[in-house]
Amino acid sequence: MESSIHQKQAYEYASIAKEINGTDKNVLGSFIKAAGIFYMTIGTWRRRSFERRQLLRMNYNELKDIGLTRIDAMNECGIKF
Repeated sequence: MESSIHQKQAYEYASIAKEINGTDKNVLGSFIKAAGIFYMTIGTWRRRSFERRQLLRMNYNELKDIGLTRIDAMNECGIKF
């Protein structure tokens, strides 16, 4: 399910970028679309940050259930965005 969400976001980003780069000459429309991309990107970063903090709070058994070790979780939490 997570993969399909990422694919949908990638498709939306690509279609918005296409409109901004070529077919849409309306400056205000382009600005609004660019702001939308920015907003979605910030949302993605915030979600990842939250999920990484949750990894640090998991105990050994919870991490084992999802196929991670404490070291894996710590490495993932060291990633910035």
